[in-house]
Amino acid sequence: MTDLKKLREELDRTYDYQLKAEDSVLAQRRRAKELEAVYAEERASNNALPHHLKG
Repeated sequence: MTDLKKLREELDRTYDYQLKAEDSVLAQRRRAKELEAVYAEERASNNALPHHLKG
């Protein structure tokens, strides 16, 4: 019975690690989308500047 309990605990830990990893990936994707929106806004504002003010 102890082996079964240990196996169950190990499975629970593995599942927890998997959930944390998935959360991290989702957070990275969300942050990448946010940064891309910021960069797109910066590019749009730079394109709207007169030529002599573009950097």
